[in-house]
Amino acid sequence: MSTWKQKSQRFANEAKGSVSILVAVSLPVLVLLAGGALDYARKNDMKVKLQSAVDGALLATLSYQKSHPDATTDELFERYSKELRQRVAPRLSSRGLTLKSKTLQKVGEGSFRTVVKASVDTNFLRLAAIDTLPLQVIAEAKSSRSRTEVALVLDVTGSMAGSKLRELKRAAKNFLDTIDDKIASNDPRDFRVALVPFSHYVNVGMQNRNASWMQVPQDRTVELRNWRGRVIRRKRIEWEGCAGSRNYPLNMKDESYGTKVPGVMNYARRKTASESSYYGYDYSWRGRNRCPDTPIMPLKSVKEEKDTLKQAIDSFRAGGWTYIPAGLMWGWRVLSPNEPYTEGADAQEVKQHNVRKVIVLMTDGANTRAPYRNSSIYYYKDHRSFYASYANRLTREACDNIKAINPATGRRNADIITITFNVRNPTIKQLMRDCATLGSYDVGSGQLVKVFEEIAGQLTDLHLSE
Repeated sequence: MSTWKQKSQRFANEAKGSVSILVAVSLPVLVLLAGGALDYARKNDMKVKLQSAVDGALLATLSYQKSHPDATTDELFERYSKELRQRVAPRLSSRGLTLKSKTLQKVGEGSFRTVVKASVDTNFLRLAAIDTLPLQVIAEAKSSRSRTEVALVLDVTGSMAGSKLRELKRAAKNFLDTIDDKIASNDPRDFRVALVPFSHYVNVGMQNRNASWMQVPQDRTVELRNWRGRVIRRKRIEWEGCAGSRNYPLNMKDESYGTKVPGVMNYARRKTASESSYYGYDYSWRGRNRCPDTPIMPLKSVKEEKDTLKQAIDSFRAGGWTYIPAGLMWGWRVLSPNEPYTEGADAQEVKQHNVRKVIVLMTDGANTRAPYRNSSIYYYKDHRSFYASYANRLTREACDNIKAINPATGRRNADIITITFNVRNPTIKQLMRDCATLGSYDVGSGQLVKVFEEIAGQLTDLHLSE
């Protein structure tokens, strides 16, 4: 081999050796840099989660302070520490986050500021003797005078008979007690609740027979005669408070009550070819329309009229079929300031008092009734069709309309919480999940009281922290 070749080979071998040494020296550094980036990304993720925990703990403390106005600074700090620990452990603590310090400072009337310092364990940076990374989050919360209006839209259909209805009554009454315990203010408008029991109709109350927004036919007696013309049976056809549906799309809207809500008589009716009147029909000797025994109760102050609400709940009786849009739409109507019910806060009050409107909808089954659609025999107002898919479509549309932003307030017409109780039908479960804006619960027997209590806590937290 020539001298030139020998020198070239020796240089190549030395170069390879140098590269190998360089790679061997730099590889741990590269691994450390890549691992360090992962540790910092994890730190940022934990900071976001800690911020959420701190925000929640501060809002809960603010709620506690409003319901316990005489609480001392030490009591509030103890409460805040407890709320924060519950939100950090075990979910964040198990992932290597350690709380180092926290402060709680009152910065104004009904306003608090907190600074929380913590550390996050590292995985890769330990190689560089960096065992933890520090982080800090800051949160502030300020309360303002707010009001809350809730419509409890409750399924009282025949399938609720027995233990299920008893459980619902306990849950609804406990809901009122929880609200009453948590709300310190005695202003009767601060927290109000309405009741909307529903089956395939709602009962708007006999006192509304001649209301400007109702159209009810006269009560009458009909006779069944034999071939000789002798009366063999009489039936009293009366109105018992049942409200049917206005023609689509007004049945999905809270407006234009110049087109009145049709009253539904206690027995089914069917159009005949010879009768052109809106209320012309033949009466069936069967097919009684089951309207809930308990009428809608408009918004009542929990502080002043809790016993009245409880008495109405105790009067619930199970009966009838299921048409969820009836409950939803009348839940919206009792929260609205417009006819048919006018107790709800108007746009000016909503903005001035931060009024939150919420529908809590509980059902134990799927839609089994619907209005008659495109029928030349039956009226749309009567919910005696078995067209469940049409009822589901109307349920979805009602939810969307209720959740829509009201341009006069900049808020939803109402938020919605849904509860499916012993429901097996997957379609209705998904429909209720899609409908909700503040949470959806799917529960079985024995769980309803706890869920209503949890919802009451959620609503009072929102009420007190707004």
